[in-house]
Amino acid sequence: MAVSLDKKIEAAKVVLTKRQLLTPPQVDVALAIDISGSMQDEYQDGLVQEITERCLALALNFDRDRKLDVWTFNTSTQYVGDVTEQKFEGYVNREILNSSKIKKWGGTAYSPVLKSVRDKFFGGTVSSIMSMFKKKNTTSPVFLMFITDGDNNDHDEFEKTLKQLRSDNIYIQMVCIGNDNFSYAKRVADAEPNVGFCEIRNVKALNDEQMMEKLVSDEFVNWAKSL
Repeated sequence: MAVSLDKKIEAAKVVLTKRQLLTPPQVDVALAIDISGSMQDEYQDGLVQEITERCLALALNFDRDRKLDVWTFNTSTQYVGDVTEQKFEGYVNREILNSSKIKKWGGTAYSPVLKSVRDKFFGGTVSSIMSMFKKKNTTSPVFLMFITDGDNNDHDEFEKTLKQLRSDNIYIQMVCIGNDNFSYAKRVADAEPNVGFCEIRNVKALNDEQMMEKLVSDEFVNWAKSL
């Protein structure tokens, strides 16, 4: 029997209605998933697949192509490809865990994946000085859900990259899972106008609607309504 996303999609719609985002804007939606060594159990026990399905269900309400572009990251990054409503079953095992192209485990750096997302959607990295004079972007806005379970080892480059992204129409929702100390991620998110933060100690304890409540923050809604 085929697995359906219908309940997750409906949960997303319920939360969007609560947030008074009745007509979500059409944007490109992306997902960046930590694949450092500390995430190994989360991949192997199916948690990352569950998170991916919930993020896809939310994306289907926004993405102009009804798909979710997926990246993994550790100290480097890889573009996995897109996941859709037609091919989400077993996506993580098939496209990530069983793929020899995906570099797995190791340490954690945030900046490489942000640069890769920017390259795909906005056409390349610019210096912070040049970005001040860049023409207004005419491409679709981007909503990036950023899943991690721990601190990064590239604080300076990460913060520099976020500053460069200020001139692009992108909203980054950092979703920090597990029991690590996420004070750094929260501090950076508070300082950046286009970065949100939520902390989930136990993803499995949340039902679909509760997870969507975390992903659809008031700050994100304000960004979406401004488009």
